[in-house]
Amino acid sequence: VLIDAHPLPATGWATAAAVQLAISPARLTIPYGGSSPASRVVTVSNGSSLPVVATVRAVDEQQQDSTHTVYSDPKPGSVASWVSVDHAQLQVPPQGSASFTVTVRVPPTTDAGELQAAVLVTVPAQGAVPGQISINVAAAVQVFMSGSGVVRRSLAIESLQVPGVAAGAPMT
Repeated sequence: VLIDAHPLPATGWATAAAVQLAISPARLTIPYGGSSPASRVVTVSNGSSLPVVATVRAVDEQQQDSTHTVYSDPKPGSVASWVSVDHAQLQVPPQGSASFTVTVRVPPTTDAGELQAAVLVTVPAQGAVPGQISINVAAAVQVFMSGSGVVRRSLAIESLQVPGVAAGAPMT
């Protein structure tokens, strides 16, 4: 993920410095089904001439449609609550880089399938200038989890209601 934000100059005011970040990898694929947590390192590179302080946190990710994704704070038991980062804040020097570790702990009772969360890297607006709009910069590292998990060999249905079918009538 490369973020390159250049603020627009306001007539008669100094221009705030540009923010340029690269995040690698932009997507993590982590298998689950084993007993130990899995960890991956993510690197944030700063291409600007100013130091950057970024916040790093796990979030729930919901795809709204093909063009919109919504990120929200993890709720208890959500997939994002299984994702942790070793640094809540990351200081990235000018023209330098810094790394953080993403650790995923999938509960052993999780069903087989594919799960998704994200790690959000946010840089608050810097160099605010009176008369200009300051914009925070954020990018998400997608965290995909797939695994064998728990395979359910049987399923019991205690009650089934089907509209338009009389009770006790055969279903064909």
